[in-house]
Amino acid sequence: LRETKIKNLIPANSKLCDLGCGSGSLLYSLASDIKEGVGVDYSVRQHKLANTSFIRADLEKKIRLPSSKFDVVISLAVLEHLCKPVNLVKEAYRILKKNGRIIMTTPSKLSKPILEFLAKLNLINKQHIQEHKNYFSKEELRIMLKKAGFKDIKISSFEFGMNNLVTARKL
Repeated sequence: LRETKIKNLIPANSKLCDLGCGSGSLLYSLASDIKEGVGVDYSVRQHKLANTSFIRADLEKKIRLPSSKFDVVISLAVLEHLCKPVNLVKEAYRILKKNGRIIMTTPSKLSKPILEFLAKLNLINKQHIQEHKNYFSKEELRIMLKKAGFKDIKISSFEFGMNNLVTARKL
C-alpha cells in the first residue's frame, strides 16, 4: 500500500534516489519509468544494473552522492529507525535539484502502542518494531523539514492515521 501511494507522485523520466532502499525492490519496480535510480542503505550490496545502482551507506552521515543531482528523493518507513533523522532530511535536501521533491512515509505517534501490541502477538515483525527509535507528529515532521530548508510541505495520514505521507520541495 505504501509503495502504491507514492508511485503516482514520481514523475516519469526522473532521477530518483531511494534513501533506505532495503533490498531495492521498489527501485527495481520503478526502473522502467525513471531515467536513473540510486538506492542507498546500510545493508545493500553495492552494484549497478541497467539504470539503477546501489550504494552501501550510513543514512545518518553524509552520503557519497553529488549535490543537486536528483529530481526526487524517497524514503519510505526509514526515519523511525534513525537516531538523528534530521541528518537524512538534510542530506535529501542537499542531493535534490532545485524544485526537486522529497517523498517520505513514517509511522505517526498514534501507531506506537498498536504496533508494539501487534508485535507482542507476533502478528508483525517484533524486531522491526523494536528498532523504531521515533514516532512523529505532523508538526514534528514539518519543523524538521523546514529546518532542512524545504518548502511547500504537505503532510497527510493514511492507514487510519497510523502513517504519515510527506511531500516537500527544494525551491
